[in-house]
Amino acid sequence: MRAAVTGLGDTGSVLELRPGFGVGVLICLVRIEGRPLGLPASNPAHLGGAIDRDAADKAARFLQLCDAFGLPVVSLCDTPGFMVGPDAERTATVRHFARLFGRGRICGCRW
Repeated sequence: MRAAVTGLGDTGSVLELRPGFGVGVLICLVRIEGRPLGLPASNPAHLGGAIDRDAADKAARFLQLCDAFGLPVVSLCDTPGFMVGPDAERTATVRHFARLFGRGRICGCRW
């Protein structure tokens, strides 16, 4: 996915934010044809593309940041959904994912 993001962005313009946190989602600031954009991209190499709690929080915060600064968002999404099961229930994944859904709706994004 990093290669796809780098290929889309102008040369040297891709800045990935917090690559060690919420690794299920790549969060990038990028320029495409000179225009600054926010670019979240799911990472199918982690958990088969499913979004976990940390990735949901990371993406929701990023969408809020993009909304605050008026950055358009281009989303690259190849995900089967979010994590489920006893471990996900213990960490309140659904509650964290609800923030992502809500934030995407408020800023007009489609995740």
